[in-house]
Amino acid sequence: ALIDMSPLERQEAFEKLRKAWPQGPFPSFAKPTENLPPVSNNLLPKGTCFPLKRPSTKTPAVGQPLASALDGKPGFFAPETMKNVLEQKKALQSLVPTSPPLDGSQEVAADPSVATMDLCRLPTTKAEPEKLAKTVIMKGKVSAVDVSIYLASEMKTRPILLDSGCGAKLLSAKLSEAEYRGERAKVLRDSAPQMGNVDLLSLSKPSFVSDTHKDYFKAGVDICCTNTLKANAFGQKDFKTGKLVTEMNKAAAQLAKRAAAEVTKQDVKKPRFVAGLVGPCEVRTNFDEMVEAYTEQIKGLAEGGVDLLALEMTEARSAKAALCAASEVYRQMKQRVPPLIIHAIIDPATGRTIGGQTADAFYISVKHARPLAVGVVGSSAV
Repeated sequence: ALIDMSPLERQEAFEKLRKAWPQGPFPSFAKPTENLPPVSNNLLPKGTCFPLKRPSTKTPAVGQPLASALDGKPGFFAPETMKNVLEQKKALQSLVPTSPPLDGSQEVAADPSVATMDLCRLPTTKAEPEKLAKTVIMKGKVSAVDVSIYLASEMKTRPILLDSGCGAKLLSAKLSEAEYRGERAKVLRDSAPQMGNVDLLSLSKPSFVSDTHKDYFKAGVDICCTNTLKANAFGQKDFKTGKLVTEMNKAAAQLAKRAAAEVTKQDVKKPRFVAGLVGPCEVRTNFDEMVEAYTEQIKGLAEGGVDLLALEMTEARSAKAALCAASEVYRQMKQRVPPLIIHAIIDPATGRTIGGQTADAFYISVKHARPLAVGVVGSSAV
């Protein structure tokens, strides 16, 4: 603001500041004929910590308070004067909350107030595959803690296999318009042609989608993603089927859970899990609208009972919107956010996302969510 002021306006602004803080480090103005006092910025030497006391040109006497409009008001300044740098550092360290050290007999439990599971602070209990398999077979809800413990334990000994998605196989079937619509979407008179809307097949041809999941599970995958890559308000906008988004996601999750139960029943030593797939937002819109769209989608996936969430994004902004939506949905359900798998879609020509981020930058943007895994898809050059 001072840059755009005239010299007279700048002088008046400084005078107002001097009245509010008489001993503050503000310049005094003198007539051109008078000798100006030397300028002192009153800065600490390089390498010292940020001052906790108000900087002043004069050292006040002991017990003499600084005359300032900020006195008696809350702020980040310390009430007492610090004599040296060591005292300043000690005062800063006293502000850091401390917790008593834990001995070896104490279990480090995750904070129940935190929605996302911290994989570095898992309970010390061992994974029980047979118990998990029994829950999967019964199509029950597997807790986020149990899934995290099992996958974290398994990843220490072998790779965890994730499917490559249902879209390619469903599109290769070359279904007709009537087959895409099915009985459920036949009544949508105001909808657009549904050719290529593979997400709708979870409602129109559920057995076809379920068989695709079974094929993946029988091939050896541990986690299968739901058929919901574009099952959100933005992905269904061109098909005019936005009113079916929640139903579409819930049905897709239930189909994948059913397939996991049937295959796990044949091999109870290896439980199979379902990840709710959330795809990118390909429409230019604001952040709040993205959160709203992803909230609707993730709500359907959560109601369908997914064990994990898999985010496949072209930019960090969409990923952050999906993370916000997931946190809100599971907070309302009073549950933890399930383990997260986050993928960045990388352009092979540039090695970056559409938003211009490198893979490393994308990871830094989403690591606060403490995901189970972060990777890249859509490119063999990275």
